[in-house]
Amino acid sequence: MSGWELLTAAALTAANQVSQGVSANKMAKYNASVSEGYAAAARDQAAFDEARSREQSRRALGARRTAYGAAGVTLEGTLIDVMGDAAADAELDALSLRRRGDLEVWGRLNEAGSQRTRGRAALQSGVMDAGATLLSGASKIKW
Repeated sequence: MSGWELLTAAALTAANQVSQGVSANKMAKYNASVSEGYAAAARDQAAFDEARSREQSRRALGARRTAYGAAGVTLEGTLIDVMGDAAADAELDALSLRRRGDLEVWGRLNEAGSQRTRGRAALQSGVMDAGATLLSGASKIKW
């Protein structure tokens, strides 16, 4: 092979390596944006679940109060403590739903960050491999 042929082959290989790095980086960016979309959906779902839990608890406690009132029971003493405990448990359930959603959001955003990091690494690797290929090809040329 002539020097120009070696140099041309090395240049084509180097261009391919850079192209692969660019493609991997684009795919990683896309995957990161998908993960961010999932994070937003998880955030919305958690907010919805939390609100729904609070509404269901509010209705259940209201129905309980109504039933006690219809039975002639007054809300005082131990009964008020029981109702207070039920309300506290209901709030803990709602907060648990929020926390679960927060953890899913965190995981999705963490995955997005990892995707972006992998994309940058692939791009850098493609460029470095291309440089090494060009140097190796050039070193084989007998001038």
